[in-house]
Amino acid sequence: DDVVPNVANRALARAMGTPQVGPELQPVGIVQGGVTLPVSGNVSGVTAGVFQFDRITKSKGGKVQDAKHGNVPASREALEQDKAFLQAWLDGDAPVIIDPFKLLSTPPLKSSP
Repeated sequence: DDVVPNVANRALARAMGTPQVGPELQPVGIVQGGVTLPVSGNVSGVTAGVFQFDRITKSKGGKVQDAKHGNVPASREALEQDKAFLQAWLDGDAPVIIDPFKLLSTPPLKSSP
């Protein structure tokens, strides 16, 4: 399985003391929350954070979809976040966690009537 369930993500974050970064969609509990992005080297010089996705897009200007376990990894938002994290590391800097929604101007999910 290439996707870790949310309950396991929260348990792992609590066990490691990893802060919750970006929008808080489901409280992780116990760990620091409300951390604004971007973050880099934020935990004893190491970059760490739990970021939660509620929405994704598959293409520029594409329909905003609910985030699901199967569609997040290949979404524009996840790929941009991964790219920023890894590029900073490749450049010799501490990896960075960005807010991909802000970077890509991903609109919020439309609420149902």
